[in-house]
Amino acid sequence: SGGEEVEALQRALDDEKLAGAQLEERVRSLSQRMEELEAAVEAAKGAQAEAETARDAAEAAKDAAEAGKAEAEAALEAARKEAVEAPVAVSEEDLAASREAMGDLNRLVAEAASWLAAMAPDAEVRPLPLALEAKGRVMDAGIEHVARVLERAGIGHRLEQAVGAQRFRTLWVPAHTVNPYRVVLALACEARRLGVTIHERTSVSAIGQWPGSRDAEITLGDGRTIRARSVVLATNAYTPSVNLEEPPKAKVMHNYMVATKPLSDELIRAIGGGGKFVVELNKAYVFYRVHDRRLVFGGIEKFSQNEPGDLDVPAKIMMGLRRHLAETLPAGALAEIAEAWGGRFHMSRTDLPIIRRSRATPALVYNVAYGGTGVALSLTLAPVAAALALEQPVTDARLRRVHEVMARTGLPVAGFSRFALNVGRGLVSGMFAPKRG
Repeated sequence: SGGEEVEALQRALDDEKLAGAQLEERVRSLSQRMEELEAAVEAAKGAQAEAETARDAAEAAKDAAEAGKAEAEAALEAARKEAVEAPVAVSEEDLAASREAMGDLNRLVAEAASWLAAMAPDAEVRPLPLALEAKGRVMDAGIEHVARVLERAGIGHRLEQAVGAQRFRTLWVPAHTVNPYRVVLALACEARRLGVTIHERTSVSAIGQWPGSRDAEITLGDGRTIRARSVVLATNAYTPSVNLEEPPKAKVMHNYMVATKPLSDELIRAIGGGGKFVVELNKAYVFYRVHDRRLVFGGIEKFSQNEPGDLDVPAKIMMGLRRHLAETLPAGALAEIAEAWGGRFHMSRTDLPIIRRSRATPALVYNVAYGGTGVALSLTLAPVAAALALEQPVTDARLRRVHEVMARTGLPVAGFSRFALNVGRGLVSGMFAPKRG
């Protein structure tokens, strides 16, 4: 009995210890769970804060996008208004003068090519027909109109009718191709031979009027100044980098190109051989030719790019170039890209170069905005800029007529491919209505 009571008491103590241990374990478990729940609550609060931040950022991006869209629409409307308000009516005298100037300029470019071939045999000056391929009904109508203009200007051409898979017509115009790098080297050598001193890697930050004088003041990148009786500014797309009192009105465009690895004979034949320079008149303004068995292919024009270097090709642009290249090549054909690069060019509102004296700085002559035809036209029109700089008359009557027509009428006397493209776009918008005959 006494022993039984002790044994019972011992069992009760053991049970109490076990219950206490179980209770402690339960408390620890609940405490751990509480900590986990608190951590989860904190994580949820953090996620909620991040979500709210992301939402605010998305709303800000949406607002910025809407603002950007509004700005773009306003800019587009302003451009349309400018195009509508721009004087489109020209006299028959101006039309006749522009046709004569177009014929003169075509012959002058051919003469410049012959001079360059003789002066720089390594520049690879070659006659090569320009093929303007319409890629739609609108552009087809555009090249038909250009063909009529060329006919009136007395410029040789051939309008090829659509055949087979080629649904739209092609306008063929005599032209030349060159190796531009070798052209620049040859011109530098010729200039030095004539006694010209060339200062390379010498940046110019500003050009203005020398105080108390008609001369120009050139400020170099390192702060030094040079006094000059006459200055010719031939910086094209890099003109905005120079501080000018009266900058020429022209826009900077970015363009992109690729070069493939050497093509097979079969693929070269499939794209029509290497004896032509092709411009596809479409939204992307694609152009290409075969050089040294490689396809040099370009297109896609942009007003700006985020990449820091001019030679950089943005990933999205590269995708576009690959897509256009695939559309140009025969179905299933592959051409491996070896190189890709970008660059700038300078365009005026009329697509004509700006060759005139600065109104704010009389000693400064602008020779800029040559668009995509700078190699041919800058060589051809150089005597005009030189005559202005030397304050002498242009001795060649044809050059004088061309420059006068360009300055007076703004009519397109150069750049057949872009002329055709703009005519096609004008036909869509109704801003350009070709007359019969």
